[in-house]
Amino acid sequence: MKGKLIILTALIATSCLFPGEEEDLDVAFARISNRKNPVQHFVVNSEATIIVNGRLGTRIEIQPGSLVTMDGETVSGEIEIELKEIYTPAEMIFNNITTTNNGHLLSSSGMVHIEASASGQDLKVKQGDYIEVRFPMQVETPYMRAYLGEESANGINWELDLDSPDTLFIEERYEEILTLDYGVDSVFGFTRIFAVVGLDTILVSEGDDTTYLRSTEDSTYYNLRFTALAWINCDYFPSGTELRDVRFASSEGLDQQTYLIFKDINAVMPAYWETDGGSSAYIPVNEPFRILSIVQEDGDYQVSQQDVPANSSQSDFELEYKEVTLEELEGIVSGLDN
Repeated sequence: MKGKLIILTALIATSCLFPGEEEDLDVAFARISNRKNPVQHFVVNSEATIIVNGRLGTRIEIQPGSLVTMDGETVSGEIEIELKEIYTPAEMIFNNITTTNNGHLLSSSGMVHIEASASGQDLKVKQGDYIEVRFPMQVETPYMRAYLGEESANGINWELDLDSPDTLFIEERYEEILTLDYGVDSVFGFTRIFAVVGLDTILVSEGDDTTYLRSTEDSTYYNLRFTALAWINCDYFPSGTELRDVRFASSEGLDQQTYLIFKDINAVMPAYWETDGGSSAYIPVNEPFRILSIVQEDGDYQVSQQDVPANSSQSDFELEYKEVTLEELEGIVSGLDN
């Protein structure tokens, strides 16, 4: 499984280092993440309700028969569950995970990676079924929704789980009285269903059924239902009257990892680098953030940090770096959660 692969890769790469040589940044961060927040392993009974409690407060509930093989076959006996919990900006950066939907910022109350297997076969959620996940509340809002992560070479993009029973839908009905030439009136009407995505909506389908967000009895947690395993996220679009873009200039070239950290709303946005510099878009003007950029050059780590206050009019930033050890870099990233 992927969690095992990350740990193994980090151990192999570390064991091959020469004295004084710094390990690759991604490998170093994977090792730090596995030390601070390791993948958790559980063995459960497929014929009973599965309850998994993560060390950071995640609670997963899966009903019997909800997990099947990739071919859709039912399973029996023991099921192995792997869980990785990520709740803070530091954990997001150590895992190189950001909170965006097609470039737009999301505020997260937690994201987890879940894998399941039985007798060496990977499992998935049965079509038409779901798993229930409880997230400790990081950001209080009534707008949290279920998102699924789509992995690519550019990282993870979070998409609304349109099949989740907890996705909020609204119904729009349009009616118009049409007077025909031969004097007979007719009512023309149609219904469209939209999924609510933050302050916006996206057209899902035409239909008559409407599903609404299910409330939770415990106000310190979010309970959401997901129709897939792997990366899942409890997110919402933060409100803001204005959005803006920012640009970055650096003398360090393109081989760098740059993040915008929004501590107040528990969100992290990446910067994208091209030959003429870096940029991030769709940033809420009313949210303060910190710029953190990391470069590894000739085996050494360098870091640049800047704090940007809310409602700042500055849009261009020159990144200046200083050399740090891996231990110092770990302290800088961990300090984002303080």
